[in-house]
Amino acid sequence: MKRVVNKKSNEEFAAKIMRKSDPEGISYYRREFELLKSMSHPCILKVFDFIVREYHQSIVVLMELLSYPTLRDLIRMDFTYKSNINFGNF
Repeated sequence: MKRVVNKKSNEEFAAKIMRKSDPEGISYYRREFELLKSMSHPCILKVFDFIVREYHQSIVVLMELLSYPTLRDLIRMDFTYKSNINFGNF
């Protein structure tokens, strides 16, 4: 994941960069992107663009940039997560 900036609007995004695979793999990632793009939920990142870069042999997915601490940061802060989810008898 990389933080990227739109030069025209100064908006920041997260870019997930993956190695380009065969056409079947690209099709799989594109379907996953389209599915995520159709969803709207506070726990799901918004995705904006799917780019196949032939020259760099990579796929880039542009998505919402969250400015929350990383999992590594939370572990270092000795963060304790308390969920309000009831899992029943589990």
